Amino acid sequence: MPTPKATHEKRSLSELLKKLADEGLEVARAELDLAHAEAAGLAKQYVTGVLICLTSFAVAIAAFVILSQALALELEPYFNSPAVAYLIAGLVMMVITIFLGWLGVSFLTRKHKPVGTIFKWLNGQRKTS
Repeated sequence: MPTPKATHEKRSLSELLKKLADEGLEVARAELDLAHAEAAGLAKQYVTGVLICLTSFAVAIAAFVILSQALALELEPYFNSPAVAYLIAGLVMMVITIFLGWLGVSFLTRKHKPVGTIFKWLNGQRKTS
């Protein structure tokens, strides 16, 4: 028959193990919440990049059609040639389009250092034993 002292130690150990399990679950939940927040941030970044790329494409089409014609019509008297005027107008629109496309691609390729353990592990920064 166990002594009362031994029973008290077993109960304390079981309480400690229960507390350890509860704290482990709490840490796991916090890590999953952090992973969820990082995933949401990455998704928002990619959506922003795609929207900027699509916007730059739409702006490029509109710019080439409308602004190129307007600029070429204004430049035509100075160059005495519609071809040169349209070429200059097209180059100006191309520079704007390239800038917007570069901006969208930079949003898509930007790397952020992961904070959570799950994303560190997925990114290969945390070694598993």
